[in-house]
Amino acid sequence: MEDTQTKHWYCIKAKIKREHIAARMLRSRANFEVFCPRITITKKTIRGPKPFTEALFPGYLFCRFNFEDSSRLVSFSQDIKGIVRFGDKIPSVPDATLEQLRAALPQETVEVKPPDIQEGELAEIIQGCFQGESGKVIKIEAASDRVNLLIEFLGHQVRIQVPAENLINLKPAQPGVSLGLQATPNG
Repeated sequence: MEDTQTKHWYCIKAKIKREHIAARMLRSRANFEVFCPRITITKKTIRGPKPFTEALFPGYLFCRFNFEDSSRLVSFSQDIKGIVRFGDKIPSVPDATLEQLRAALPQETVEVKPPDIQEGELAEIIQGCFQGESGKVIKIEAASDRVNLLIEFLGHQVRIQVPAENLINLKPAQPGVSLGLQATPNG
């Protein structure tokens, strides 16, 4: 059994989409401590929404071991491409970094839910040609999973349509608060 004082965390390069298998092999073969966080995302398919589980860090996982005693065993395990190195240097990952990751992800598999965006709220576009722009949500088309936004473009307010997964909610709508549109009293 290895001495706990000489164990360090290392970043391990694994085959893409097989990180969880590599992690399981390291745990079962040599009883290494392994951290391989995964996320479950619901994606649209031809047959409707379907959950997909993939690695949070595609192609990588973390393993704690004594480098002198176990580097060959780790390097040549199933679905492992090698230990991450920079030239001749193989850096260890600080324990505090892994503790922070584990605190943020208490379970190794976390489900990521799409942001709950409502009509009238302010949303920011995080992907696509309008990335970084924000606007007011004016209509949500649930059937196509698309959202109509009113954004400021070239000095005019323009209505655009973007996929819901390309948006993040900036601020909930509050009654009586103007989002750049001036209301005039009837009278």
